[in-house]
Amino acid sequence: MMRVAMLEAPRRVFLRQVPMPSVRDGCVRIRIAACGICGTDVGLFEGYHRTALPYSLGHEYVGSIVEVGEGVRRFSPGQRVVVDPNAHCGHCDFCRRGQVHLCKNRATARYQSNGGLAEYTVVSTNIVHHLPECVPFTDGACAEPLSCALHALDRARFDPGDSAAILGAGTMGLLMLQLLRMRGAGAIVVTEPRELRRERAAQLDASRVLNPLEDDVVAGVRSVAGDGVDLVVECSGRADVVRQALQLVKRGGTLLLVGLGMAAQEISLAPAALVANEVTIVGSILNPFAFSRAVELLREKRVRVSDLITPFGLDQVVDAIKAVRDGCVIKGVVVNPGTGTGMARVR
Repeated sequence: MMRVAMLEAPRRVFLRQVPMPSVRDGCVRIRIAACGICGTDVGLFEGYHRTALPYSLGHEYVGSIVEVGEGVRRFSPGQRVVVDPNAHCGHCDFCRRGQVHLCKNRATARYQSNGGLAEYTVVSTNIVHHLPECVPFTDGACAEPLSCALHALDRARFDPGDSAAILGAGTMGLLMLQLLRMRGAGAIVVTEPRELRRERAAQLDASRVLNPLEDDVVAGVRSVAGDGVDLVVECSGRADVVRQALQLVKRGGTLLLVGLGMAAQEISLAPAALVANEVTIVGSILNPFAFSRAVELLREKRVRVSDLITPFGLDQVVDAIKAVRDGCVIKGVVVNPGTGTGMARVR
């Protein structure tokens, strides 16, 4: 038996004892060492991301292999690994032309057994990557969001020296800040209402950090970047912030939408202004062919994630989700699950 954090209703997460999953051909059993909490987990917890319940939470996880199935040659027990949870069918039109992240039959690796907020999981080896010894497990849990940030910037039109604004300094925003610095960005303005995240953005070399609840964001951005920035990265997923983003991008610039937000949110656009100013709006989802690059950046320590992380125990899953939701931490990571049973604490 093993423990799994199970979402059974909105805002109701329990630690359940479930049978240890069997190891099928081509799969490995992983003893989970760490699992990150992201905005998707918050959305599922709050109920504005819908899924069939009960649901096994967690998709940003790392650990050590304890057993391999028949036919597995590339992995062996004892190896440290990190999982790219985004699976695809390989047969639909999107997969055939290399757009695997848009797969019509997209699923996540948790359907092999369970998610990463658990003691063990079983996954197919085609989504498992080696985790270098020099990368702490907690840092490795950030490989998935880092790979999503890499893919997003691959989609944006951005050249060295260009200016940028990042709206929202959560995990994704702070990863974007570091990647833009790596790519030779000029001025980078970050907007964020929470003090902890503003402080971290300043430490990571933002040119200017603004509080959108108190500062005039448009004036603040233009004081740094003239009549607007070349690239706006919207990480909050909030409709009001997207509307503001359209005021910050300069003529010929790009608005990159990364924050998923609530599906029911809508905004109105002025097509004539977009046409006249040749503004490009780009959406980005998941991490096609970027996961190995993310692991390599962590190995080389070119991206700092340790300072973003606050650890929690498996019996603190609800505390971790609420801390991320409320901005009390930047990146909550559930680490070193122990033994025992019980309900995840709910305040």
